[in-house]
Amino acid sequence: MHTIDAIHERLDAVVDTEGMLTAGSEAFELIHRVCAAYVGNAPESYAMWMSAIPLACEGRDELACGYPVVQLPEDFEAVSEDDAADRLAALAERLGVLLRSAADSAARREDQHACRRAAAVADEIRERLAPDG
Repeated sequence: MHTIDAIHERLDAVVDTEGMLTAGSEAFELIHRVCAAYVGNAPESYAMWMSAIPLACEGRDELACGYPVVQLPEDFEAVSEDDAADRLAALAERLGVLLRSAADSAARREDQHACRRAAAVADEIRERLAPDG
């Protein structure tokens, strides 16, 4: 999915806390939208997708910075559920690493706390979407 790749690139290009808050919010919103789109596809994966949705919303809300609305990737239907879960898990894993780094360099205590909490949420999403990964 091109949108996931683009968010990875945005995360990797972040140079400051504000940029991390914005890119992180976008990543969580993308995770939310893709999970919601896959929720009804197959009964055996319903719980996996549903369990990640509130976590993605929580991570997005923890960063609480006027994030732009991220649209569902147009090519998401061309990707299998397993591939989507793996790719979102990788995005969440990268997001967690970068949020922890942003927390360490953030000047404001509120930003440090938000980044640490959102990193924990990203870790939990990764675990839900790729428990064996």
